Amino acid sequence: MFEVLSGSSVNFTWNAVTAAQSFDLRYRVDGTTDWVSVSPIANRVQVDDLESCTFYQYQLRTNCLDESTEWTDIGNFLTSECGPCLDLEYCQPTDVLSTDEEWIAE
Repeated sequence: MFEVLSGSSVNFTWNAVTAAQSFDLRYRVDGTTDWVSVSPIANRVQVDDLESCTFYQYQLRTNCLDESTEWTDIGNFLTSECGPCLDLEYCQPTDVLSTDEEWIAE
C-alpha cells in the first residue's frame, strides 16, 4: 500500500474502485491526535514534507456518490533516514538456529 521514497516522502497506492468518485487518505505522527488529510481522485498519491525517521499512522476511505466507506484499520510506516541500522537491508540467515554463518574478523 505504501512505499517510502525518502525521509520526507511516501507513495501510497491501493486497488482501484469502479464506483469511487474520490478517496480520503489521512496520516499523522504516531502518538499524536491531529490527522492530515489528502483527497486524491485516483488510487495513488505521494505525500511529501514528512519528518525523517518518524513513525506515522494512516487510514484510507472511498467516497462514492453520496456516501463514504468506513476508514480502514490504522496502518503504520516509518520514514527513512534513520541511519544504516534501520535504512540498510541486511541478508537474513537461512538457518536461524545455526551459528555457522556468524563470524567476526576483529
